Amino acid sequence: MPSPAYDRIIDALHAAGCRVFEKSNGTATAQAPGHSSADRSITLAPADTYAGIVIASHADPIENVLNALGLTFADLHDEPRGHGRRPEPTPPTPDQIERIRKRDEMKQVHEQERRRELDEATRIAAAAQLGDDATPEQVGALASVIATASDPVADTPPIADEPPADPEPPADDQRQKSVATRLVELALDDYQLGLSDDEEPFGTSKTTPHIAMMLRGGRTGLRAELARKFFALNGSAAPAQALADSLTVLEGMAALEDPTRLYLRVAETDDAVYIDCGDVDGTVIRIADGAWELIDHAPVTFTRTKLTAMYPRPERGGDLAELWDFIPIAEQDRPVLLAVLVQALTQVDVAHPVLAYLAEQGSAKSSTTRITVDLLDPSPVPLRQAPRDADSWVTAAAGSWVVALDNLSGLPAWLSDSLCRASTGDGNVKRALYSDSGLSVVKFRRCVIINGIDLGALRGDLGERLALVDLPRIPKNKRRNEKELNLAWSDARPRIHGALLDLAARVHQTLPTIDLDEAPRMADFARVLAAVDQVLCTEGLTRYSDRAERIAEDSLSADDFIGRIRSSHYEADGRTSAEVLADIRGTFGDEKPPRDWPKNSRAVTTLLRRHAPALRAIGWIIDDDGGRNHRKITEWTITPPPPESRGKSDPRAPQDPQTASDLRGHGENPAGQTRVSDNAVTRTDPHRGLRGSRGNPSPAPDPHQKSANQQVRPGLRVTRVTRVTNTPLLQLRPPGGLTPDSPGQTDRVARALANARQSVDCRHCGEPIPEYAPTDRAAGYHSDRAACIQAEKRTA
Repeated sequence: MPSPAYDRIIDALHAAGCRVFEKSNGTATAQAPGHSSADRSITLAPADTYAGIVIASHADPIENVLNALGLTFADLHDEPRGHGRRPEPTPPTPDQIERIRKRDEMKQVHEQERRRELDEATRIAAAAQLGDDATPEQVGALASVIATASDPVADTPPIADEPPADPEPPADDQRQKSVATRLVELALDDYQLGLSDDEEPFGTSKTTPHIAMMLRGGRTGLRAELARKFFALNGSAAPAQALADSLTVLEGMAALEDPTRLYLRVAETDDAVYIDCGDVDGTVIRIADGAWELIDHAPVTFTRTKLTAMYPRPERGGDLAELWDFIPIAEQDRPVLLAVLVQALTQVDVAHPVLAYLAEQGSAKSSTTRITVDLLDPSPVPLRQAPRDADSWVTAAAGSWVVALDNLSGLPAWLSDSLCRASTGDGNVKRALYSDSGLSVVKFRRCVIINGIDLGALRGDLGERLALVDLPRIPKNKRRNEKELNLAWSDARPRIHGALLDLAARVHQTLPTIDLDEAPRMADFARVLAAVDQVLCTEGLTRYSDRAERIAEDSLSADDFIGRIRSSHYEADGRTSAEVLADIRGTFGDEKPPRDWPKNSRAVTTLLRRHAPALRAIGWIIDDDGGRNHRKITEWTITPPPPESRGKSDPRAPQDPQTASDLRGHGENPAGQTRVSDNAVTRTDPHRGLRGSRGNPSPAPDPHQKSANQQVRPGLRVTRVTRVTNTPLLQLRPPGGLTPDSPGQTDRVARALANARQSVDCRHCGEPIPEYAPTDRAAGYHSDRAACIQAEKRTA
């Protein structure tokens, strides 16, 4: 038969909505509160040493489970005891009252007899000691002294017939206050309570009101500070239960306050920027009006975590040229890196680029990343490994302003998307523990740094957010050991930090005057980079734009489907995704497509939309009508770059899978079929009629007309062959060819034409290798492009 304790626990589990599985032997398993319905992590069994049950939990501590059910450990007994529920006292019966009265009367009689015998004995002893000449008063006084020494209760008043009245209760201010109450009063005396914008309670000290201490923030939280102060004032430690009770009261008081935004390391107002130095004094760096200063207060509120370390005090008069002794990068990349550093120190609510140090082994990638983190957001853990999943990433990234991932070998799709969201604003919403409807919200925007040898193919959305900086190889005779490097950095760090603050102050003052005619995806960073160029007289924005085009090119070359579109110069007008897939699939002939080839039209739509910005950046026209046509299906318009500009953007055309004999037939071009001309594939809409060169309509031919060419695969029909050849890429070489006045050309082409005679072309992609990469020019290929590196490995 189930015991009362068993029934009590089962009822509480049912009331909490947990599933219970009872067994015939008096045991049961159940779902833990706040876990899935398939969970059976709670076990109930009869107790052996007392009347009650034993509970075991494989998911959460038993105390947490009982708290979630509204029970205590006393409820595990059939008759609750201890700190749990107490049974109501039963009134005494009349017989019990009578027996108690008679017992009290007998006690009084016996006490009176004992006192009389004691008085008589003491009087006899006193008279014998004083002699016959003693007076009765002297004998009585001595007897009284003897009785007190021999009976400790002799000086107590005699038992009266009626008990004395209860004393007056003490006043309220004289009663002993509980430890929890004293902790609450201590917190209210020394701290101002508040509520963050994500509804987390905190307190600020009256001496440093701009530094928030979260109520449950570990060693940096208000709980630890209250425990320390209570011990300092009372010489004893506060009980854990008293601390928990006091924090519950303080949380309720903080919930009544208006939400306040908390900043991590850097805060920005309308006219100034504030940087938390992370020291115990609450020192803050203020940047405004083209200068910086150290102050001990701020109009904003900062929060700190376990990853917040102390800034060294910056020194004035430093020179940024000293920084390049520790971060040896090319001179063209220096303004880009400085812009990343300045934006991280001066702007909060904008998108930040993902700084990437990519280089081969032995190029000091980790040391350079660690030094960069020390300049922006010192931390006890400056470098971190790649997270396992998106939840681990959110937890790790929320704890510091700058997040650095070390030695990445690749970027899976989820991590690439997470880096993009961290750059522009990320967050996570999960169910709070031990609750059914409570939510745990984490939101942040961070500065991200990554390094590695080769990250492989980057997705287009991450490539547009990337600020790529190359690190050269360090010769063996110039390498320094770790101890020497750390000592040199510790000595130069305050001066470099001061020089960086000088630049940040000047850029902050110059930024309102910057206006760009054309802005890239990272528009705010481009304005900062333009301001750095104006202050330092550099050309970092041009370098950043050129790198962006190269990154876009690499992202396109990584996808076989997009690469096939580019190599065949595919052109479509009013073609659906399924038709585009069939067209490109037809270029393989009998060959089997690659493993990652799109399986359906939905995958084609995703690829086209993902790579459309990068394709447009190199001259392609790609757009869709959103299904606004009579078929109600999304139709694509795809137009390759003009022939005169294909050499710089398109890869080499692959060998046509069809033989020359397959391409000798001639015939009409029915609507919806393929036209091969000048090594290009053109598709037209069968519902719109045949389109000639670039949208000139002609009458729709008879769809039943037969073709003279019977060797072409069904679904494709060759109408005219002008030239079938594998033409090498068009190089930008004067005289003849392109000029700055050619249609669609820019100043960048003019610069390329001017340096064409001195250019060294990559033996894999055929594009010129820039002069600022002498190592690549000597090797004959691009060492910073994934496609070229892979091709070089295959030929090695």
